Amino acid sequence: MDEHIRVLLIEDHGIIREGIHLILQGIPNVTVVADAPTGAEGVALFRRYWCEPGIGVVVTDLSLPDFDGMEVVRRIRAPAPAARVLFLSMYHDLKYIRSLLESGANGYLLKQSGVLGVARGDPGDRARGNVSSPSPSPGS
Repeated sequence: MDEHIRVLLIEDHGIIREGIHLILQGIPNVTVVADAPTGAEGVALFRRYWCEPGIGVVVTDLSLPDFDGMEVVRRIRAPAPAARVLFLSMYHDLKYIRSLLESGANGYLLKQSGVLGVARGDPGDRARGNVSSPSPSPGS
């Protein structure tokens, strides 16, 4: 039985948010429940929809106009510690990515990955929020 993935998307750039929304909707067994342009709106939507069959994965940009993605994680996980969070990032430095994963991200996706990067991977991993972009640079 395929697992159905329900997503909340938080991204401040409208054209990127709409594009990712369309890409995610095109992946079998994925539904975008809601999307938001700010962290505060995203957290409010999460609280509204976090129930069965609520949001399974939160996909959030790291850089938002009101607060960063890590604050989104803190506010989402306060009422729902098991919430799965996937970060969107333009930063591809391996040290930076490791720090994100160590601080609570379940995965990351480089914005440079393109459509195949979003759709790649095992659907079960996507449902659990365990998604990573390939080959980040080692950084310094």
